This record gives sequence, C-alpha cells and structure tokens, in this order.
Amino acid sequence: MSKGILYLVPAPLGEGGEHVLPRYLLDIVSRCTHILSERGKTTRAQLKVLLPEMDLRPIVFTDLPKHNPDENLATLLQPALDGKHICLFAEAGCPGIADPGSNIAECAHALGIRIVPLVGPSSLMLALMASGLDGQRFAFRGYLPVQKAALAATLREMVAETMRAGTTFLFIETPYRNAQLWSNLLQYLPDPLRLCLALELTLPGETISTHRVSEWKRMKAPGMDKKPAMFLFGR
Repeated sequence: MSKGILYLVPAPLGEGGEHVLPRYLLDIVSRCTHILSERGKTTRAQLKVLLPEMDLRPIVFTDLPKHNPDENLATLLQPALDGKHICLFAEAGCPGIADPGSNIAECAHALGIRIVPLVGPSSLMLALMASGLDGQRFAFRGYLPVQKAALAATLREMVAETMRAGTTFLFIETPYRNAQLWSNLLQYLPDPLRLCLALELTLPGETISTHRVSEWKRMKAPGMDKKPAMFLFGR
C-alpha cells in the first residue's frame, strides 16, 4: 500500500482574510480524510466558511497534543501510513512558522511520508516584502522578552547585529501588549534605524508603515490595540 501525503495548510490571518487562499489549496483540503490542528473546533468553523459545500461529517479531526508536543506523533500520522491523506492546519498563517507543526513534519520525514507545503498567507513574508527593509538577510525572533531589562538586553543584541551585518529583524507580540512593546521600541532603538509596523495583514484594516525611529517619535502613536501585528527593524 502506498503512503498518503501530509499537506501543510496555511490558514487566513483573521476574519476577512479568506480571500487570499488559492483555489488549489481548498481543492486539496476537500480531498483529505484526516485533519490535524491546534484546535479542531476552530478548524471546523474555518472550513464551514472556506468550503461551505464540504460535508465535514466523514472527516476525522484531531487536536495536536498541548502539554507534550512530541507525544504520540507517529500515532497521529498513522492514517498516512495507511494510505490516507492528512492536512495539518495552522491557526493563522503557515504551519510550523510561529505556529505548531514542525515536530509533525520532522516525524513525517522519519516515517518516509511525503510532505507537501501549500501556498497561503505568511505574515512574516508579507510584512518583509512591504517593509522596504533588507530582504536578503533577515531573522525572525518570535516573541521578545516581556520583562523590561531582558527586553532592553535583547534589543541591544539585535541592534548590534543589524549595525554589523545589516540583518532585518522581525518579531511579534500578543496583541493586547502591542502598545507597550511599541513604547519600549521607541525608547530602546537608535533613532537612525528604520522601524516597520504591519497591522492586520490581508485583513480589511491592513496598514503597513516604515519610518526612522526618530520620525516615529514625532508622530501620534498608531492604533494597534488588540490588532495582529508584525514588528520589523533594520538599517
């Protein structure tokens, strides 16, 4: 029996972002019999919007393990070993990039299961494309430290790398802490650096702005409360 395929399925970046998913992705999802995701309930709700004609009753939805991410991964991939196709859904954006899934892909490689990444929205790539910052050398740092002293130390390290090698840094924050992080960025980043704020990418309220830190300091603070955001800075 030939093995099934593990498809890595990007999800919309929020309500109103469904239009960016290509049709071929939805066609593949409609043929999968098993779906892995962080929260099956969320994935079901997304599929009812994306594929309203799809009968979800035969689909086997399985939540990824929360407390021990490496638990029973081979069991989760057993349907693919039995010849069935599996879709690994992201909560938003792409699986395995600021989202669970890399350990599933690692296990699939070990089991000889073919992995097919599907095209869809990535807030990292979209923000980098639109920022005007250097896209030849960049690094995603995920969430920066919340504690102020640790944050200041981390930013000093990142700034040194930017000044030395021209690296563009990308990072995110829990939306309700966006404003506090922004205030700290304006306090700790050198005035000449360029700082980009990308809000609600692919969504109706999308805004992307890049200015020198010194220029941001003279501007009214942007409204970013509870909005999904990407932060970037570089030379």
